[in-house]
Amino acid sequence: VSPGSPGSGEPELHIVLNEFLLDVANRRWVATVAYEASLRKRGTVLSTQSIRAQSERLKLIGWDEANSTLSEVFTDSVNRLDFVELFRQGGIPIP
Repeated sequence: VSPGSPGSGEPELHIVLNEFLLDVANRRWVATVAYEASLRKRGTVLSTQSIRAQSERLKLIGWDEANSTLSEVFTDSVNRLDFVELFRQGGIPIP
């Protein structure tokens, strides 16, 4: 997410997806998401956070539980990102 044009001096949030997995193990759907969030300004990395989340659900007939598992793991991983801490570590005041 970038509120300004590149090089404008506005902070930019960069997200790099490192792992995305949906698998079946022992009759359970297992979903894993891992990413790195970095706060940058004029191309310089100010702070980073590495996030990893995993979710499991019993595998039933059909794909409904797989969809629920993916939804749960993405929601969990987004909720784990601490924007306030990311900005604090980057030395950017939050109004």
